Amino acid sequence: WKVGYIEVERPPFYFGKSRPERLRLELTPPPLLYHAFGGDIDRLVYHMNRLAEDAIRALRAARKRPVMGARALRRLHPWSEPRTLRESGGGRVPTFRIGARGIVGRVERIGAAKEVHSFRAEHEDCRVARRDGDHERRFPFGTYAWRAYHGAPVETAPLPGAVIAKPGPVLCDVQAELDRERRARDEVRDESHAIVDAVRQAFVDEAEEIVEDATLDLAEPTPHNPPRGKAGTNGGKTDNTASDGGEPARDERDPAVVRHRFDKRRVETARRIITLRDRRRGRPPRGSGSHGSDPPG
Repeated sequence: WKVGYIEVERPPFYFGKSRPERLRLELTPPPLLYHAFGGDIDRLVYHMNRLAEDAIRALRAARKRPVMGARALRRLHPWSEPRTLRESGGGRVPTFRIGARGIVGRVERIGAAKEVHSFRAEHEDCRVARRDGDHERRFPFGTYAWRAYHGAPVETAPLPGAVIAKPGPVLCDVQAELDRERRARDEVRDESHAIVDAVRQAFVDEAEEIVEDATLDLAEPTPHNPPRGKAGTNGGKTDNTASDGGEPARDERDPAVVRHRFDKRRVETARRIITLRDRRRGRPPRGSGSHGSDPPG
């Protein structure tokens, strides 16, 4: 945002020499965020960096278990999958998200939900009317597909009090408004600090949920591990069985360990860990045309 652009060089493949060798990509901050900081890019970038650091700190404090680490990550096989149950899926994907907190945020969420509900109902009524031959009825403001692909008429302005369908200002309009208003720097600073504090508090409040959703249990050590086998003597003969039930001890020089995702044994010396998806073994049935659920060998 400070520089205002980045230069992208032409890749050595796919694009011919008729294309320019270098393209300039203009970068601008979001207009509303730019307006909140009074057009001060330096302060805006400073507070965005601080927010990113505070968010990382909040996530680290909410994490109950240590991170995997670079060494453990390099030992994982590319086909390994998280040792967790299959995701249920089918959850509702939110249409919008309100950043305000407290009673203000609750009131805005209720109003936005009502607006989305009425938009969908009106859109469906217009679709049915157009199917029945009424090509003059206008779709609600914000409809794109029917206008772009079918040439259907669309309302030219949102409804009064709209939040979701209301278009935001462009950057040039914000810059012109700031030039006209010439707001005092103290007033701008107070408003921007309130926005930053609200976002920081939102990260602190939701850090535990974010960490819980983003957990990938790939190499978690278990508290109850069977003891490792040790070579001993038994009547002058070498005994290479484990002490917990006769399981053969694994060679310390094994380059890889293949195990199921629910295997609780702790592996420390393997150079690579291959985690299988389920317990099915062997080749797939003849003529099935697939390799089953396990990755190919």
